[in-house]
Amino acid sequence: MRHNHVAGEHVSINYLHYGTDVEIDPGMLEDFYLLQVPLSGAAIVHHRGFEIFADQQTATLLNPDRDTRMHWSGDCRKLLLQIDKSFLDQIAQDLLGHPAPGPVRFIPVVDLQTKSGQHVVRILTQAAYMAGAGSLSDV
Repeated sequence: MRHNHVAGEHVSINYLHYGTDVEIDPGMLEDFYLLQVPLSGAAIVHHRGFEIFADQQTATLLNPDRDTRMHWSGDCRKLLLQIDKSFLDQIAQDLLGHPAPGPVRFIPVVDLQTKSGQHVVRILTQAAYMAGAGSLSDV
């Protein structure tokens, strides 16, 4: 397993590769949202009533208050963006001008083939590249 982690005040970027097929059952993430962008391989992600085949065309965005189960293939490598729940709640409150009427929740399927999906991949990849001092293999 390889896990590299660079943390900021409210977000962190992670690179994760298990190197073998794995079943992952983190339950609820509770304190953070997690965007998972596959760089290679694939994963089956069960989250919020969805079963998502995540690969280079489809990422997942996990909500902190919903159970998650995953199966990662042995060749699955992902970049992960972890965002603090309290930070995102504050952003929502600032945008609305009052507290949100309930938890902020996202549909967990992220289409990486759209312009906005491709933009997210570019930004996250560039941030990981910079954090790894110029080499994604070191991220």
